[in-house]
Amino acid sequence: MTLQLLGELAIRTGDRPTAPKFLEQSGTLAQKYNFYRSLGQSMIDLAGLYREEGDLKAAEMSASAGADASRRVGDPYWMPGNSSYELLGYIGFNRASGEVVFFDGTYNGMKFNWDTPTVPPGGSGYADDTGRALAAQTYDATFRIACVACHDNKKPRIITPYIKQARVGYRDATLAKAFSLGDLLPSLPRGARAPYRVIGSSYTAVHTQVLSQSRMVADPTGNCAECHGLTNSGAGRFASDAVGKLGTLSGDAGIENSYRTEWALRTGTGKILPWMVPDSGNDISSIPPVLSDSDWATLKAAIDNAPVDSLPVYTSAPAPESVIADSTRIADPSAPTNFNLAVADNRDGTSEPMTKEVHLTWNYLNGLGGVPERDDVRFNVAVLEKDIPQVEEPQA
Repeated sequence: MTLQLLGELAIRTGDRPTAPKFLEQSGTLAQKYNFYRSLGQSMIDLAGLYREEGDLKAAEMSASAGADASRRVGDPYWMPGNSSYELLGYIGFNRASGEVVFFDGTYNGMKFNWDTPTVPPGGSGYADDTGRALAAQTYDATFRIACVACHDNKKPRIITPYIKQARVGYRDATLAKAFSLGDLLPSLPRGARAPYRVIGSSYTAVHTQVLSQSRMVADPTGNCAECHGLTNSGAGRFASDAVGKLGTLSGDAGIENSYRTEWALRTGTGKILPWMVPDSGNDISSIPPVLSDSDWATLKAAIDNAPVDSLPVYTSAPAPESVIADSTRIADPSAPTNFNLAVADNRDGTSEPMTKEVHLTWNYLNGLGGVPERDDVRFNVAVLEKDIPQVEEPQA
C-alpha cells in the first residue's frame, strides 16, 4: 500500500521516471501476497503511464493484470474508471457543542454516484417536497447500523488524523524527516467530561441501549487513556486490538483475527500486532515492551465492568436558559424574549362555539454550537384553565 501511494504521489508531482518503479514494486508484492485490490490499482496506474509513453504493449499487459485482479476481488466499485458506489455514510460533528449526527444510505439496493450530488437528508429545506421525498428513499430510516457503538471516543473519527499520521512508519530517513510525527502524541483534545450528544430522536430511540450503557473508563494501571479516550464499548474493543488482545473482552469473539493473514499475525521483527504499546506508542518493532498480562487483566476488568459512578459517554441536550450539568456538560444560555399575549378572532371562523382565541408569541435565537439558525428546540406551553368570573373586576 505504501509503495502504491508513493507511486501515485510521484504521478501527481510530475515525477514520471520514479512512479513506475514504485508501482511495479507494489504490484510485485501485491501479487506475491494476493493483495488483489492493491495489485489492481497499481496495474491500472501503470497502464495509464505506459499509455502516455506510447508503450501500448506494456499498457495492455498492465491493464489486463488490473482487470484480472478486479475480477478476483469481485468488487468493481473501487476501480478508477467507476464513479458509482454502493454504500453511503457520513457524519456531521459540531466541535463547539459536541453534537454528532450519523447518516447511512438505504440498504434497499440503491446505487450512488460521485458524479451526482447526493440529496441532503432533509432536502434543501421544508418547502423542498421533491428533495425531501428523494431523501426519504436515499437514507436508511430503520437506523440498522449502530454507529454509536464504535464512534464513541468523544469525536466522530475512530482514529484521529494526527494519530493515523503518527502510525505511519518510514524506513527512509529523508521521508521520516519530512513527514513523520515521530513520538509526538498530542494531548487528548476531548476528555471524559466533554459534551457528546447524538442528534435525532428517531435514531437515539433505536439505539437507546448502547447510548445509555456506554461509559468512560479509566485505566487503573496508568498505561492507557492519557492520550486516547477509552470506553466500555467500541473504543475499549479497539484498545484490545491495539495491544494484541482482541477477543479477550467479555462477549467479544474477535472475529477479525480469523481474517488476518499469517503475515499480519506474526510476532518478532516486522510484526503488526500489537500496534500500540505503553511508553513506546506506535513503534511496531520487536524491541518495545508489550502490555503485560497482569496489566491487561486489570484494564480488562475495568472495561468489562465499568464503575457505576463513571461518566456516561453520551450526554443529554441542554435546555434553554440552562447552566452546565453532569448530564449535559454544556450550558445553553439562550432564552426566549419578547413574550406577547393577545386575544384574536378564531381562525376557524365566527361560526365556531368560541369566536376568540389566545395568541402567545415570543422570539428565540438559539446560539448553541454557533448555529443561530438551528430549529431543533421545542417549547412546552403550560395552560392554566379557570372558570370565567362572574364579577367585572380584574382577576389575579
